[in-house]
Amino acid sequence: VLSGINHGQNTADDVTYSGTIAAAIEATLMAIPAIAFSQDLDEEAGKPDWTVAREYVPKILKSFEGWQWEHNILMSVNFPVQVPGVKPEIRVVPQGHYSMEKQEMDNRVDPRGKPYFWIGPPPPRNEEDEALDMGALAFVAEPDALPDIAGTWKGIQMSLLARKIRLIMKLRKSGITDTSVLAAIERVPREAFIPTMFHDQAYEDTALPIDCGQTISQPLVVSYMTQELRVNDRHKVLEIGTGSGYQTCILSKLCRRVYSIERHKPLLAGAEHMFQQLQVRNVTCKAADGMLGWKEQAPFDRIIVTAAAQAGAPAALLEQLSIGGILIIPMGADKASQFIFRITRTEEGYDYEQLMPVRFVPLLPNVARNNEPVAQQPAPALVREEDEDVFFSAGAALQTA
Repeated sequence: VLSGINHGQNTADDVTYSGTIAAAIEATLMAIPAIAFSQDLDEEAGKPDWTVAREYVPKILKSFEGWQWEHNILMSVNFPVQVPGVKPEIRVVPQGHYSMEKQEMDNRVDPRGKPYFWIGPPPPRNEEDEALDMGALAFVAEPDALPDIAGTWKGIQMSLLARKIRLIMKLRKSGITDTSVLAAIERVPREAFIPTMFHDQAYEDTALPIDCGQTISQPLVVSYMTQELRVNDRHKVLEIGTGSGYQTCILSKLCRRVYSIERHKPLLAGAEHMFQQLQVRNVTCKAADGMLGWKEQAPFDRIIVTAAAQAGAPAALLEQLSIGGILIIPMGADKASQFIFRITRTEEGYDYEQLMPVRFVPLLPNVARNNEPVAQQPAPALVREEDEDVFFSAGAALQTA
């Protein structure tokens, strides 16, 4: 899939709201090779200069003939403005971030005459910082000089330690005080559960898209629900909504055994593959209707639901909760009225506590009518970086799951 050429570069955080990149992302999620082309602007001329793009697009495409396109790699190509006497050079760099504290806001009018606000990044600080921000390629004049991009891509080793530490500190400030929960968040590599193109956001406190139109919840919600579940290493836990498997892995670090149900078979296949790669041994999964629970394994000490029940907690889940057991579940008729509830079963009945407001996908019955699970790709190797004593993902990406 060829997307572009976009009027203006797509770098750093710009890619999260770019239509040009979005087209390429959709293709990549479906395992289709994709390139997004963008042309930097000549600010002094006040109009785009397509000279570089016009000359090098055919050369770039020809250079990729016969190239073994690795699964889940998206190419974002930004063409520089033509500078007389200067030959562009190739740079392959990780996706960067802008300083959000220095954004400029302009009040503009779109081509249909409707007003809108444009939020723009600050100018690059210097050439080195610009290269880090780009996350893109600038091609040399001769197509034969195209480097081994696959090898270069694999060679990019971007430590996630600083971002993970920053996230842990943010969770603590937000009220996550259970040290066992924080330790589990620290030990489970969130980047392994999301598409490679979002790895730079793995330790941002935000939800991210996965397969089957689902999302991996933001770390604060995962941490909060886990903390309010009050789980310990003697408990048997039922999870409704395996999803990517990230929440499941967090629970596996805290309890005796996790039973997890997922209605999307491709998601379940991806999660089970990741459990195998991470050597998670105390998790059992199945594809089924989560609203019916897992009667054969009941009762459960704890039950957690990662989708919103629109008509109250399912009766089957309440029945399968042991006396003294806790059910954590989002409930609400729509996303605007959803709250997490903690339901505790007593000898007399059930006690309900309303907790924090949230926005979850709806809890649905039956097994989804998905295609058969896709063939699994090799999981990213967990490599140890000696200098910083931290694990990070390198190499090919796992199937989006």
